[in-house]
Amino acid sequence: MTRSIKLIIIVFVSLVLISSASAQSTPDLIAPNIFVRGIQLPQGVRYTAAFIKPDENAALQNISVEITLPADAQFTEMLVSRQVQFHVVRKNRQRQLTLIWQISRLAADQPLDSFSFTLAQPLSAELEFYMQWQTAEGEQKVENFFEVPPVVNATQTESLVYIERSDFVFVDDTGVQVSAPPETFLTARVLPLNFNPPPEYGNIWWCSLLELRGLAPESNAEVIMPLRRSLAPFTALQLFQQQADGSWAALEGQGIVTADGQYVMYTHPGGVVATGGPAEIQPDALPASEIVIVEEPAVPPPADNPPPAGEITDGTSNTIIIGEVAAAPTTVPYTAVPNTAVPNTAVPNTPVPNTAMPNTAVPNTLVPNTPVPNTAVPNTPVLVTRVAPTSTAGGISDGTSNTIIIGEARTTPTVGATVGVLPTVAASTVIATFAPSATPIGGI
Repeated sequence: MTRSIKLIIIVFVSLVLISSASAQSTPDLIAPNIFVRGIQLPQGVRYTAAFIKPDENAALQNISVEITLPADAQFTEMLVSRQVQFHVVRKNRQRQLTLIWQISRLAADQPLDSFSFTLAQPLSAELEFYMQWQTAEGEQKVENFFEVPPVVNATQTESLVYIERSDFVFVDDTGVQVSAPPETFLTARVLPLNFNPPPEYGNIWWCSLLELRGLAPESNAEVIMPLRRSLAPFTALQLFQQQADGSWAALEGQGIVTADGQYVMYTHPGGVVATGGPAEIQPDALPASEIVIVEEPAVPPPADNPPPAGEITDGTSNTIIIGEVAAAPTTVPYTAVPNTAVPNTAVPNTPVPNTAMPNTAVPNTLVPNTPVPNTAVPNTPVLVTRVAPTSTAGGISDGTSNTIIIGEARTTPTVGATVGVLPTVAASTVIATFAPSATPIGGI
């Protein structure tokens, strides 16, 4: 029976709200278990996303809801219920805010609280709704869509309406909808936040207070009344009526939160009626000024090329290109040398200081201080290959290039050539980020 009543409420509130908001059309209802609605209040526009469990007796786990706003949205407040164990607001490089709520586990007998926030002005572009969760068996589920939610105006606190027939009608811009006997003039007044029954009636959070004047004796009106803060869909609320002497009396019926989490629906007998529930159902309202917004780091500009190690005067380049192949050593023909002693000019007879390790003396064991005899075969041409310099501390004057190309296949050096070992370059680390599909798959 309870399930049937809830289904009726889902259909009813969908029809009522859709008919009153032109931004939402029937073909858009392709995710009927999710409602995203807005209500224009005096302090701003409160948007609420409500999720109806496909099976009311199903347990859920690892629930994450993300709502990404357009870059020009003026975020002022975030509502966080006691079910939420983690919440955060992030800003991406496009200056868009993403509001995140996360819940680790939801019992089978619990409804999921709604997810609300307030903006200074109505949305001018689509928001993105993304939700993922797991069933008790670990099956992953996802809902993702883009839409501009419909908004109901509730900026007035009091107005008069004439009831022509027993359909639901808005009482001007109060946000209140009433269905009463035809040919009735009704005045609806939304009472301020500081008007509540006294604490002696229990630890109750008063969700709404509405005064109706104009009902005939013994007659009632069905009302849909905006909540002061959004609640979980189908939450049952107590009803209290103020008596003539100022006291309060509990009514027999109950109020039921609508499927979108924004309103409470109940039978109003006239006078002042308050709806309330346990204090723990009241969500916390966190002003934007008190929320730390985590900004995505900006992409750093490319670093300037470092200056060369020394002056290059041979026309070569010391550019290092990633992914290029190291060129094979260039061979230069050698002219036959006559049988004349060649002095050792390549290595002077002086010790080579150890510059790599200044604190340790290293003897010059590589080059003995002895002349190098001319071992070339007389009157025989010899091919000599150029050897890449082993130090870049000074200029390059042998006509070669010290271009280093990383990642490309290396050619086999010519016999007699010495090829330096290419440096190892660590690959850039890439962090994968989720990018939901930009194609709308649902709109409510």
